[in-house]
Amino acid sequence: MKEAKKMQITDQVCKQIQLMLKGGAKQTEVGALLGIHASTVSKIAKAGFSVEQYLENKKMEREREKQAMKPAEEPQQAEEQVPGQIEMDLTPGKPEMSDQVKMMRFVAGQVDKIIGQMMVNNDALLMKLDRLNDTLNQILRVMRKE
Repeated sequence: MKEAKKMQITDQVCKQIQLMLKGGAKQTEVGALLGIHASTVSKIAKAGFSVEQYLENKKMEREREKQAMKPAEEPQQAEEQVPGQIEMDLTPGKPEMSDQVKMMRFVAGQVDKIIGQMMVNNDALLMKLDRLNDTLNQILRVMRKE
């Protein structure tokens, strides 16, 4: 499959987008006609159809993404600890499950298995009862004819 090459956003492209949108075209239609994604059309419209503003917004978005990807900085600890002072670790972390929670999850899984088996057995039992009912109905029909 061919990889589409990126289209260069220019003043002319922004002007085309502005005219098409004013003419009543939808962003998806404009994107398809120009060979760009509808989200790009939306971002250009949000930038006031200005290439400079669009590129600035794009640059700021990349910086925000980089900031989000960076690991959280370690909280600064007090330089010295007073003797007898309790030290607390306030770093956020995933709490470990207690034994009680683990046991509850295990039991819930076992109950789910048992219910599944009961449903299978229940279906088999219903089929047998249905066959038995059918047989009894046949016997009753024969007895009425006699």
